[in-house]
Amino acid sequence: MLDRRRQELLRTLFLALWGMITLILLFTVGFLVIVTAQKREELRALEAIPEGPFPLGIDAQGARSTREVKLFFAATDKTALRPETRRIEFTDRTVANCREALEALIEGPRERLGEVLPPTAKIRGIYLLDNGELVVDFSRDLEADQLKSLTAELLMVQAVVTSLCQVSLQGEDQRAVLSIRFLFEGSPAQNTFPVHLDLSAPIGPDRGILDLAAEGMDNV
Repeated sequence: MLDRRRQELLRTLFLALWGMITLILLFTVGFLVIVTAQKREELRALEAIPEGPFPLGIDAQGARSTREVKLFFAATDKTALRPETRRIEFTDRTVANCREALEALIEGPRERLGEVLPPTAKIRGIYLLDNGELVVDFSRDLEADQLKSLTAELLMVQAVVTSLCQVSLQGEDQRAVLSIRFLFEGSPAQNTFPVHLDLSAPIGPDRGILDLAAEGMDNV
């Protein structure tokens, strides 16, 4: 009788342990499925620019379409931004137009204004998410050649944000750019650059941040 009770008790404990192990395995598999699905959704959300030329609009004469936009460069005293009107090739995709504008920003001003990005800066990729967040991935050349002062970093960030968050860059897809996320070599900003600003979150147009530069803090 005693042995039978022990056997039943051991069997009950074994079944309970087996049930717990099964539940843990089911929970783990379910968690992995959810995480994998989320990663796939994030990848699908990125609208990568393909290699090669973008489809450009063609006017009645067969010429490529262009449009005037405002690009923002540093004022001569390097305490604020000033607009410069530039004509860029215009496509039917907002993200492609943003790349054109950013390349013109890297090229530098044509008027008597100061550059906000070094001419050595390179764009590794640019992506437009469904929530209006434009992800701009720079090469490490930007970190190596950009001035590391509060004013220079403020002007750089706000020049990129203000220039790219323009309605005039919207293509036929009607996708608006609401904020800019800065990446460097595919990763978020490190504490080595920028030194004075936190770029861990997307940055939206905010002219008020230029007031800090206008106060002459850490002038270049």
